[in-house]
Amino acid sequence: PLRRVIESEIRDNVTDFYLDYIDAKHLLADVVDGHIVISEKTDKDADADNTQDQAQAQETDANDAENKEN
Repeated sequence: PLRRVIESEIRDNVTDFYLDYIDAKHLLADVVDGHIVISEKTDKDADADNTQDQAQAQETDANDAENKEN
């Protein structure tokens, strides 16, 4: 039930966002003051995502190497 509520809220907010910003291609969902806020994803956001992905990959590689040693 909670998953459906979250999906519904995001879907409704994305729909409302697209009505105002028809040309938006990549969106970002955040929670601000307890409300889901949809915004257009910028190049800066994409760079931050790539940095996080790289850090997580490095951490996973380090954990895998440690597990092989044990």
